[in-house]
Amino acid sequence: WGVKELVTTGLSDDPAEINKIKSAATDFQRREEDRLNRLREMDAQAERILEDRKARRSTFDMPVSKEVSAEEIRRRQDEALKRMRDAKEAKRNAKRQSKEKGEEAKKIKKKKQKKEASSSSSSSASSSASSSSSSSSSASKTRKKGKKEKEKVVFEVRMDQLEKAQQAAPVPKPAAPLDP
Repeated sequence: WGVKELVTTGLSDDPAEINKIKSAATDFQRREEDRLNRLREMDAQAERILEDRKARRSTFDMPVSKEVSAEEIRRRQDEALKRMRDAKEAKRNAKRQSKEKGEEAKKIKKKKQKKEASSSSSSSASSSASSSSSSSSSASKTRKKGKKEKEKVVFEVRMDQLEKAQQAAPVPKPAAPLDP
């Protein structure tokens, strides 16, 4: 409370400060006595306080407007809840529709990309140039496309080259394992 702090730091020789500290200490003691007296009084009157609270609790009546009945209040709350549910459902439906439209647009875009990629890979695969020239032609096409499309096209060209290589020289099947 501040009094103890001043006492522990040490007293000064100034009589004004000593009087100030003493008055603060007596004020603190007076407030503490008042608090303890109030607690004793409440303790002595505990039964009366409990009875008063019980009486107030038993006579408590929820203040309801005389103009509006309880059924009217319930009906209004139900309407408000219904409006909230409808708004929530409408928001969900709008979100689903926008998501579906976005997915449809993405599917169409992917189909176009696949079509372009397959036409570019088939043209590079059908060319009679070496694999280095086909990869360079696919690289020039991929510069125009985005990064993701670039990786996809390069991968498709490499898959075509792999298929050609497998057709030209089929991979031998592994021999049957030896039984010990």
